[in-house]
Amino acid sequence: MQCRYCNGQVYISHICPFCKEYYCLEHREPIKHGCSSCMKPCQPPAKKPLTTVKLEEPQKSLLTMGNIQKRFFTATFVLVVLEEVLRQISYIKYSPFFEPNIYVAIIAKWVTPYIASSIVFLTVCAILFAVNKYTSKTQNKDNNSQIKLLKKVIPLGIYAIIIAVYIPTTIQWLSILLT
Repeated sequence: MQCRYCNGQVYISHICPFCKEYYCLEHREPIKHGCSSCMKPCQPPAKKPLTTVKLEEPQKSLLTMGNIQKRFFTATFVLVVLEEVLRQISYIKYSPFFEPNIYVAIIAKWVTPYIASSIVFLTVCAILFAVNKYTSKTQNKDNNSQIKLLKKVIPLGIYAIIIAVYIPTTIQWLSILLT
């Protein structure tokens, strides 16, 4: 091969990226051989500038089943804790033998009301946390739509039952404390 610029014999040739001709080691750069195809002789071919594409973030829906379950769990847990705090304040202020919560009253027949309320409180908290842990662990494992629906609806049902039991007793404890 011959160098296109100096016509010298070339054993190792270099191809110019602009004019696609063969050149020797000495004339391989576009500025050295006066490349006519190169607009800017000392710079390689211009690359297209990178454009940044701003992707719109998907709007997060506040009403997903996971969010509803988390909020319902939090509301239920806060209600249970509030009821237990009101119960303990009432026990200190008044007699512990007046009990609006039927489950605590039943357990209180065998043990003191102080221990009975703690047993019910800890049992309800254990149920709440177990259901919450189970649903968060197994949320997307099954492909069956009925099983998925049950895993979403059963915790909400359990939370609703606990709320239905604890709202009246919380109201009764508040009325006892405020009178």
